[in-house]
Amino acid sequence: MPSQLVDLINFNEITPAVNQIEVNLLCQQKELTAINKKYNVISQAYAPFGQSKANHMFEFKEIVEIAKKYSKSPRQIALRFLLQNGIAVIPKSVHIERMQENINVFDFELTQDEMKELNKLDTGKNLIGCSQDVIVAQQAMMW
Repeated sequence: MPSQLVDLINFNEITPAVNQIEVNLLCQQKELTAINKKYNVISQAYAPFGQSKANHMFEFKEIVEIAKKYSKSPRQIALRFLLQNGIAVIPKSVHIERMQENINVFDFELTQDEMKELNKLDTGKNLIGCSQDVIVAQQAMMW
C-alpha cells in the first residue's frame, strides 16, 4: 500500500530499491507506482500477465489490434506497455519459446495514443489478491 511504503521510507535509514507489486494491464497500480517513482523506488511487476486469472485480457480488441500492427503477441504488448511506464517486469515461463517472446519487446515502441488506449483497461482491482485482505494474508502464512 502507498501509505506503508511511505512509512517504511520515513521510519528507516535505508529506502527500498525495488517494490515488487502486482501490476498488469488490468491492475495498473497507478497510485502506488507514482509513489514509488516519487521516492526513487523501482516498481517491479510480478505476474505482469495476471497469471491465469487474466488470460482473457489478451483477447481484448485493443490489445489484439496493437499486436497485429507490430506483428507481436498480445503478451509482448502487455510487457512493452509496462516497460514504457517505467515498470520492471518478471514474466514467468518454463517454455523456451515464451522466454524468447518475452525478451523480444525492445524493437518497437507504443505510441502515446496506444498507451492511452491501454491505460483505459485498468480496473483498479487486484487480480491475484490484496495483501491487505486478512484471508489472503492467512493463506500466505500457511505456505
